[in-house]
Amino acid sequence: MQQRMEIYKSTSKISILISILLLCIGCGPCEQNLELAFNKQEVHKTFSFGDYCVNEYDSIYFIYPYDDEDITYSLPYKMSNKLRSYCSYTLDDTRVIVLFIKNKEVKAYTEIPAIDAYFTNLVHQKLHIFPLYQQFILDKERNVHIYNK
Repeated sequence: MQQRMEIYKSTSKISILISILLLCIGCGPCEQNLELAFNKQEVHKTFSFGDYCVNEYDSIYFIYPYDDEDITYSLPYKMSNKLRSYCSYTLDDTRVIVLFIKNKEVKAYTEIPAIDAYFTNLVHQKLHIFPLYQQFILDKERNVHIYNK
């Protein structure tokens, strides 16, 4: 029984350390607002990522599932090595990583789970960078499209 308690304590400490590390990588107020609100985004209504941000950024950059794992090393933006490694390590089909850029530097990021929105349409067009207030629209299958009036 005591051995189980020791394992539990060790696991808890590791979980806390991982959580702290993830918080230090680059999450910001924008990331928190976006993650909470995006899964509630209404279908057939336009939105921009700037609608969710507290801070002002110049643009957003999408890192899509199955992008080359070295994509962050070829970006023309300054970003921390921790974030670069994290983005490369987490490329899979369960999420899209959104980088928030100001003055050619990555200031924050968020992850959008595939269950909340699919970016397949943008992936096929090979579109990665957009102005912060670019208008998008979500269809009934939760596919994200560039909004054209």
